[in-house]
Amino acid sequence: MPEEKKYKFDRYEIQGKLGRGGMAIVYLARHTVLNRIVALKVLLPEFANDERIVKMFYNEAEAMAKLNHKYIVKIYDISKYKNNHYFAMEYVDGNTLKDTIRRGNLSGKEIVILFKEICEAIKYIHDQGILHLDIKANNILQTKEGQIKIADFGIGKIEGKEELTKRMLVGTVEYMAPEQLRGDPIDKRADLYSLGIVLYELITGELPYTGENKRELMKIKLRQAPEHPQKINPFIPYRLGEIVMKLITLYPEDRFQSINEVIEELDKEEKIISEEEQSFKLSPSEKKVHVPEKQYQQPKYVKSKKDPGFGEFLKKLLKVILILLFLFIAGVLLSDLIEIPVIGKPLSEIKTQLKSVFEKTDVITESNFSSYVSELKRDGKKDDVFMISEKFIKKNPGYQLELYKDLFTYAKEVEDDAKVIEYYEKLRKFQGVSEVDLLLDLGNYYEKRGNKKEALKYYKRIYELSPDSEVGKFAIERYKKLSK
Repeated sequence: MPEEKKYKFDRYEIQGKLGRGGMAIVYLARHTVLNRIVALKVLLPEFANDERIVKMFYNEAEAMAKLNHKYIVKIYDISKYKNNHYFAMEYVDGNTLKDTIRRGNLSGKEIVILFKEICEAIKYIHDQGILHLDIKANNILQTKEGQIKIADFGIGKIEGKEELTKRMLVGTVEYMAPEQLRGDPIDKRADLYSLGIVLYELITGELPYTGENKRELMKIKLRQAPEHPQKINPFIPYRLGEIVMKLITLYPEDRFQSINEVIEELDKEEKIISEEEQSFKLSPSEKKVHVPEKQYQQPKYVKSKKDPGFGEFLKKLLKVILILLFLFIAGVLLSDLIEIPVIGKPLSEIKTQLKSVFEKTDVITESNFSSYVSELKRDGKKDDVFMISEKFIKKNPGYQLELYKDLFTYAKEVEDDAKVIEYYEKLRKFQGVSEVDLLLDLGNYYEKRGNKKEALKYYKRIYELSPDSEVGKFAIERYKKLSK
């Protein structure tokens, strides 16, 4: 850091600038009485009289002051000097997690251990009734020894306090949970989503979503799942990638429901990795090999080669029968043309009969249902897809929400307007499903179909429901563009 002129600021001596954000500047400073080096966060002068921003600034200080944990930056002092609001906090001499990610070369075990430390800090924060709401790689600091320190509670929420983020979207879009973007009520699961993005970065070295601008990025995040991290980094355990994908699901109810669940999975993963490492480290002499105490020797007068009798004949016959059965089943499944002379029916007819038996059965397993519906989709039998799915839902109501989401997506793919609206109406009745998100899907669907009238109707409805959210702003932008 270049040499900067030192100057007095209240009880502090400013020694240099550490960084600048959207609302504040952070300085390296020394407390002149205690002779302690601190990071001094000073609100920008243009926000000094903005009541909402000032409340957020003091909310951050209050949140941090409640915390005392080795993985969280400590706060020492908060005050106002002339017209400058500021607070002093622990100075971390090191780097950010973003720097560590850029350097890369972390093993699967190192990632698990590092991420578990981050989760332990968030667990402590949640246990104190605080949501961070701005977890990102740049807000996670690391000392020179590698210990993490969570910082920047600028938009954090203390349970029981006025929610400052409700009418004003602040944060980093790349890390924000979909419900934050939609302006929906948020809880601790929003922090879990942001943690998932951080873990994705640790594994792959990159963010799961990118866009030309914030609006484009938001649009992508609300519509599609990212690529599985193991496809980008095949050297990490697949199980670790599965933890990531469960953290960054679109809907909060599909995620881990608490940070404790995440830590439990990380503990299991660390144990598995350690056991695998140990097995590789064992020398050949340490590996257990079973050696029989004494080999039985046949008497010389006994023939060593057994005479193949009736038992051997039965084994060979059974193999032939199994091969023939396999070929028959393969023919039933793969061909509609082959005739069976003895039976006198084409295999396709048998296949049809098998399907009809499946359709009539009262017990449909999940695996059978999934493969059968996939086949119907490939064959373009959309009416059958909806009919069979509804039958399955009726007998297995626990799959209702999951399948309605799938059918809503499928109806858009096959451009069945009536079914699109039908499943929109069904989905919007479920608690936890965002109507704004569904309306955004409808607006986008009809816009692609060239039906401006319907698209305008849904974009307008989004704006009416959530005018101050990023989704609301995006919707009114599309509305204005389509209205021209």
